[in-house]
Amino acid sequence: MFDQDVVIIGGGPAGLAAGTLLSNRGLRVLLLEKENFGGYLKKVERFNGHPDYPAGVSGPELAEKLIEQAAAGGLQMIYGVAVEIESYASCKSVTCADGKNYTASAVIIAGGRQPKKLGVPGEAEFLNRGVIHCVLCDAGLYHGMTVAICGGGNTGVSDALLMARHAARVIVIERGNALSAIDKLRELAAGNPKLECLYGSTIERIMGDQAVEAIEVKNLADGEIATVPVDGVVIDVGYIPDTAYLEGVIPLDASARVAVNESNLQSKV
Repeated sequence: MFDQDVVIIGGGPAGLAAGTLLSNRGLRVLLLEKENFGGYLKKVERFNGHPDYPAGVSGPELAEKLIEQAAAGGLQMIYGVAVEIESYASCKSVTCADGKNYTASAVIIAGGRQPKKLGVPGEAEFLNRGVIHCVLCDAGLYHGMTVAICGGGNTGVSDALLMARHAARVIVIERGNALSAIDKLRELAAGNPKLECLYGSTIERIMGDQAVEAIEVKNLADGEIATVPVDGVVIDVGYIPDTAYLEGVIPLDASARVAVNESNLQSKV
């Protein structure tokens, strides 16, 4: 007898939706979330055009609604970090970092993605002490300060605009020669006097004592390195799939995503 009919790894929108649907159909479902139920939704300022919210809804509010709906349907949700999956003929076994093991006839992978790291000195040391991954959560802490945003894509420019509501100065550092965000975001950025951009540049080091105090910025054209005083650094250089625990169990493609058959979108397990 299995512990569950289905184990779901990941408590973001996809995992919550799958868990709610299966629980409503009478299946025993366990959802494992390693950090924050609602996932990336809780970092999104606002959604517009949602059919249930014609006037718009904040990401955190929508996340809470999904969590409430899942709980009302009987979905069991616990914190747990999946580190290993074993597949047998009719059984799947999920082992978590705390040593607990859960068996089921099926496992749904909905772990989502995690932010890419710069891999520079000071990045890990100053995490949550000036190195920021959630602007919606932390922008209010930087009122009147200077914040660097690493990345000029949609997420980076959106975060820069949000941070500019609080910070006195926002510096967008982009390795390319222009922002890669959509036209609307670029227009808003160009019209915001608090925003400035350093093109053709990368962050080489994050420095400080008890918290972030400055960054070293490299000009890719001439190799010159300048020290820029800042109070915070937002890392917005993209995401990678959170699939490390699947290596050796399910084939992954070159981007670390689960490899599937293009004709039916099924994996090999």
